[in-house]
Amino acid sequence: MEDVAKKVGAQAVVKQAEDDFGKIDILINHAAVEPRVSLLDMDEWDWHRVLDVNLTGAFLMMQSVGRVMKEKGSGVIINLIMASPLEAQKEAAYLASMNGLVALTCSAADELSPFGIRVHAVGTGLKEFQRSDPDVPRQLVQAYYICVAMNH
Repeated sequence: MEDVAKKVGAQAVVKQAEDDFGKIDILINHAAVEPRVSLLDMDEWDWHRVLDVNLTGAFLMMQSVGRVMKEKGSGVIINLIMASPLEAQKEAAYLASMNGLVALTCSAADELSPFGIRVHAVGTGLKEFQRSDPDVPRQLVQAYYICVAMNH
């Protein structure tokens, strides 16, 4: 198993997939860490690890696979955006990474579409999250729906 939060690890995963299957048609980014630590109690290592895996890892995988898909002229990248209303107060780093992943997905969709690569965000728990506290996650939910609409 490779550490996708590191460029060498992400590239190794892509190379192995190409070696095993001969091509890459789809990427599903779902690597995530989610420490259940409040903002005031979280140490810097946990903060960086969440952002490194959840956001940098997705970036590195999208970049590496995107290059392969560009050569082929097609592909699909799906980023899973997970949001949990029950524990939102103890997930500052996780929510920051998911908001970043929404923005990254929208940017990648725009940049990669000329190469026949479709990029989508698929979320779970977003509507429930919005209903649990209408003030906190509204931007995440709106960004998710905007990004999905841009890809259709």
